[in-house]
Amino acid sequence: MAGHQPEFRAALTRRQLLVKVSLTAALVMSGCQSAQKLEVTQSGAPKFERFRAEYRFDNADQLLGRSFADVSSGSETPAVQRVAAESFMSEARLKIECPHPAGDPSLALLTLTLSDRRGPGALLHKEARQLTIERSNVELLISSLANNGYFDQPSDIVGGNELVVQIDRGKINREWINDARLLDLARQALVDGKPVR
Repeated sequence: MAGHQPEFRAALTRRQLLVKVSLTAALVMSGCQSAQKLEVTQSGAPKFERFRAEYRFDNADQLLGRSFADVSSGSETPAVQRVAAESFMSEARLKIECPHPAGDPSLALLTLTLSDRRGPGALLHKEARQLTIERSNVELLISSLANNGYFDQPSDIVGGNELVVQIDRGKINREWINDARLLDLARQALVDGKPVR
């Protein structure tokens, strides 16, 4: 057992270094383009005080597999108008705030807003839901984005969606893919979130 300790420490150190390099290489200060270092904990999780992200994507009803109306039937919350398949526009915006605006640093707040226009001359209809999640979900998201190349400079990824990430003072705004982890968070907000009044 004692012989495995150096191997385990070396593997952990390599993992921490990989995460640190990925995150450091990418976080760019708004305006001055200088790198901002993001520390990692002993377990390899990113260290940060403040995280904000906004992910905008189209075809929300198809990507999420359901609408607010699908998840509201049979519950105490009133049904929200369905995002129609024939919509002129079906857009979603997922906002992530950590720490939670209520001030708890161990929590984060998801806000999912669905927008729908039923024709070129129709009024825009918006509905939103909010869900509180654990900070560890945000840490996993940051590591996933780093592994998928979001923080790499330059990025050749073309995805048709927009993702803006702000970690402490660093901010990146770029085109992004239909990201599985972000879509999972959006689905959680859709299914478990409470309507914003």
